[in-house]
Amino acid sequence: MAELIARGQKIETVFDLVGSNENAITYSLGWVLAECNSFRQKFATLLGISGGFSDKMRVRLQDYYHEKGFTDIRLIDSGKYHVIIEAKRGFTVPSAEQLEKYADRLHDSSDAKAQKILVVLAESDRENQWLSQNAPKSIKKIPVQAISWREVQKAAHESMSSANHAEKRWLKQLVQYLGKVTTAQNQNSNMVWVVPLNRKKISDGKSEVTFIDVVEKHGKYFHPVGGRYKVEPPNYIAFRYDSVLQSVHHVKSYTVFEDFHDVFYKIPKGTSTGKPFYLYELGEAIKPAHHTPTNDSQKSCPNLYGPGRHWCFIDLLLTCGSIAEAKDKTKKRQEKPATQNQNSNMVWVVPLNREKFAGEKSEITFIDVVEKHGKYFHPIGGKYPVEPPNYIAFRYDSVLQSVHHVKSYTVFEDFHDVFYKIPKGTSTGKPFYLYELGEAIKPAHHTPTNDSQKSCSDLYGSARHRCFIDLLLTCGSIAKAIDKTKKRQNRLC
Repeated sequence: MAELIARGQKIETVFDLVGSNENAITYSLGWVLAECNSFRQKFATLLGISGGFSDKMRVRLQDYYHEKGFTDIRLIDSGKYHVIIEAKRGFTVPSAEQLEKYADRLHDSSDAKAQKILVVLAESDRENQWLSQNAPKSIKKIPVQAISWREVQKAAHESMSSANHAEKRWLKQLVQYLGKVTTAQNQNSNMVWVVPLNRKKISDGKSEVTFIDVVEKHGKYFHPVGGRYKVEPPNYIAFRYDSVLQSVHHVKSYTVFEDFHDVFYKIPKGTSTGKPFYLYELGEAIKPAHHTPTNDSQKSCPNLYGPGRHWCFIDLLLTCGSIAEAKDKTKKRQEKPATQNQNSNMVWVVPLNREKFAGEKSEITFIDVVEKHGKYFHPIGGKYPVEPPNYIAFRYDSVLQSVHHVKSYTVFEDFHDVFYKIPKGTSTGKPFYLYELGEAIKPAHHTPTNDSQKSCSDLYGSARHRCFIDLLLTCGSIAKAIDKTKKRQNRLC
């Protein structure tokens, strides 16, 4: 399939063509509501409408009503329901004045039999509490339903099981589109947001807790939503202070708050943040294996100054000599044409042994290929991946040995082309991938294949597995990392 680029951006769904602003998202939702009956009925369930919408329901976008302004979406099912949806991007709730205008429009409707509903569609936290807590329950006796974009995305995904082929195509694209344009944590990202900490007390001194304490004693971190800060919660976050990288964490969950008392009960109630703040619950710390200062003593890259926040690939942050070097190499990697999914945080865990390969025509063992030559090879397809992985980890002697970024790859069919001492014409029998491996990330602790506590299923034989890189580097065993990876994937994030 040919690649489509518009306005410098890769177009992956038809909805990308209309953009990513509020109107574009609204139009995309309206189109799928009109085209997909399975989704229309699932959406009715979200609104608490028993029996669903009839086939005569109409979807109207951007209707103007004198002195009441435009409505984002109207769902009109004559004699049954009249729904006005006000869609917002981000953590924004429409003002009471705006909702009152929509309530007036519903009251002015000539369809007296229709049940009137107002819907506020916006972002919420992962637990879907923030939006319902901040949106009104009713306006001028019209009930208000608060629905998050995540709920809409989930409804679209669930609708596919009962959809026809044409509907499935639209629903699949809507799910993918909403996943990009609405605020949701990308659990598959390997990018780390590196932020500074200090010893100042939070909430303008109204607490004895410092910003470092929030992370290291409470396992949390918070910041304003938007502005100079993130709108989309990061998957990984790293902390630096005293000019040194201290730790890297997976963001396990997040919520939104607007009163410091809700997070730290010793702070007086009513100590407002002034705007919505994210509160992150942090996963177990990944500690750098070596001293990693902010700047590079060799001056091989531009220095970082002040309290800036930066983005790095997790493997570079854990292997480079400084944060500045990791940032510089991240930028360079991003500028190169991608040969595989460079943004994936999944690791392919494979076994090694001390057997000599190529039918004893070589003195090199499979372990030597990795540890002495910095390479790895395997057949393409079958029990092996067709798409090269972004990260690969090796285990032998029943222990995890190292994790590597796959820097590049090529294809070969003669072992002589890779190891010249092997006679020419020593065929592989089929195409093989040859990977060039990046610098090894060594586990900070002994990580056996199986869990001594028997808290998960054991792994047997020479099977290959996939797991998230943070879990592989923090869990007590490879088996536990795989088990936790499956559980994380099963959550709707």
